[in-house]
Amino acid sequence: MTQQLAEVLGIAVEGVNPQVADTDSIGYTSNTGESGVAFKASGAAYETDQNVKRQLIDRATKIWEASSDDVKYVDGVIQHKSDSELKMNFKKR
Repeated sequence: MTQQLAEVLGIAVEGVNPQVADTDSIGYTSNTGESGVAFKASGAAYETDQNVKRQLIDRATKIWEASSDDVKYVDGVIQHKSDSELKMNFKKR
């Protein structure tokens, strides 16, 4: 999951700090076992990774007062499409 997140976000895998949660903190999920774990978990992780990208773009649009159509996320960098000065990397807050 760590490698998958890093790939989707275009950042180094060393930049991801995974946390292990217990079942009480994540709530009920369907039973998983064997190959079902990889299928279910990777699908959920991918959707979460895409959501992170959307949130980063949304944050940039607010900071730059821009439309989401004017902002792109490429290889760990959020950039304004027409103003090359407006960009920030994944770690910048």
